[in-house]
Amino acid sequence: MKTGPEENKLVKVSVVIPTYKRSEFLIRALGSVLEQTWKEIEAVVVDDNGADSPYRKDTQKLLEPWQADSRVRIVLNEKNLGGALARNEGIKACTGEYITFLDDDDVFLPQKVEVQVTAMMENGWDMSFMDCDVSDMKGDIVDRRRHPDVDEHPDNEKLLISHLVDPLTPTDTYMYRAETLRRIGMFDDVLTAQEYLLMLKTITSGAKIGYIRQSLVMQYIHDGERMSFGKNKVTGETYLLSVKKKYFHLLTGKQRRFIVCRHHAVLFFATLKRHEYAQALKHMALAALTDPVTSARLFLDKVSMLKVKSPKA
Repeated sequence: MKTGPEENKLVKVSVVIPTYKRSEFLIRALGSVLEQTWKEIEAVVVDDNGADSPYRKDTQKLLEPWQADSRVRIVLNEKNLGGALARNEGIKACTGEYITFLDDDDVFLPQKVEVQVTAMMENGWDMSFMDCDVSDMKGDIVDRRRHPDVDEHPDNEKLLISHLVDPLTPTDTYMYRAETLRRIGMFDDVLTAQEYLLMLKTITSGAKIGYIRQSLVMQYIHDGERMSFGKNKVTGETYLLSVKKKYFHLLTGKQRRFIVCRHHAVLFFATLKRHEYAQALKHMALAALTDPVTSARLFLDKVSMLKVKSPKA
């Protein structure tokens, strides 16, 4: 049964903010949560630095002014768990009926939570996602992440195809009914693409999902912290392709080629960064052979983004 506007305002939304070695950005992120127009809000900060880490001391010192704030809950991990498991610890600590996420170096625009939770309650959605903008540290917009082919009320089969071809990410744009998020098992403990796999199992679980064609999230790109080019990236991307191939029977030949081409383009840059030149050349060739036009566009787009500085993977 739908509730009125005043009753809706009593619904609590929890925002999970995992933080690791980035205390200099954390306060900006936390401030953007506490300044939301939706006042029934809870910020769950998960300190994933580990008990013996020098970053733990720095982070906790910065959080001292909020220790007595009833809107802020602080979770201290004994050891570094990584992004997926750190978020899961935050989810376990949430007391809100709805849960959303914010990376420690990003921000919500003031109406993000209100717009999203209101749409979810009005439409009976179990989960929703929205657009976001990407900014450099000077405040200039360098990318706008949109999903023009997705309807506001998409059916899950079409949503699955959209997600396979053009990932419906990032995590900052997600909001869940708490019971739905816990029912599907929260984040998987994988090396990379945690948000991609969370959305994938949300879609395949049959959850009712909505898309909000509005950007109220700002992601920031900066020196080297965002993009992983290490061994985990290679292993993770290889695993991710194997997951996607399970659904290739739903796709056209063009869509399958696009996915494989992008996979090799990503691995080209990952291996090039690690100075594995033979592997880099192999992936460049495979990308070009799979889809020459797409590979050229992907390489040009990636080079353009790298000139700005390393974006989120």
